[in-house]
Amino acid sequence: MPVDVIVITNGTSFSEDVLKSVWETAQKLFHEYGLEVYVIPYVSKDSKVMIVVNDVEFVVSRKLTHEEIEDLILTACEGEGKGREIALVGTVISDWSEFGSAQIAF
Repeated sequence: MPVDVIVITNGTSFSEDVLKSVWETAQKLFHEYGLEVYVIPYVSKDSKVMIVVNDVEFVVSRKLTHEEIEDLILTACEGEGKGREIALVGTVISDWSEFGSAQIAF
């Protein structure tokens, strides 16, 4: 199951350190769990430093440990792959008889 991790940097040394830490954590997750983590750097001069994991955004205001980054990634991936129970309603109509027939399926 691949995981996209976007690291939004603003050109500061702090944001570059966050990017490096996320990259190192991604390598660790791959070697330990076989989890494919794709780290995508994105530079925005006017933005806060953020980590976006599968569309879940985390604003980073301090240096994170590798364990904290690992928890962020694994927590954001926790619900992935689980199916949702849904109901589908359909009808089958055939008019091969003179009265026709129909079935409703749930």
